Amino acid sequence: MIILSVCWAESIEYARFDHFSTKDGLSSNLVFSLTKDSTGFLWIGTDFGLDRFDGKHFKHYRKKEYPSLHRND
Repeated sequence: MIILSVCWAESIEYARFDHFSTKDGLSSNLVFSLTKDSTGFLWIGTDFGLDRFDGKHFKHYRKKEYPSLHRND
């Protein structure tokens, strides 16, 4: 039983948290939403628009360039 317990304990994966800011390429430090799609991209909704993160680089979709991103309340 001890050997099985040790093997099981070694297989546990822990969540990794990274912190990003405008210094790292994020378009804004004010984030409203966050989701990960089925292909692994991280999508971040900010006050400037939408950012897509591939694990290394951010791609920005700005509200002024993509009017459909603008929220009309």
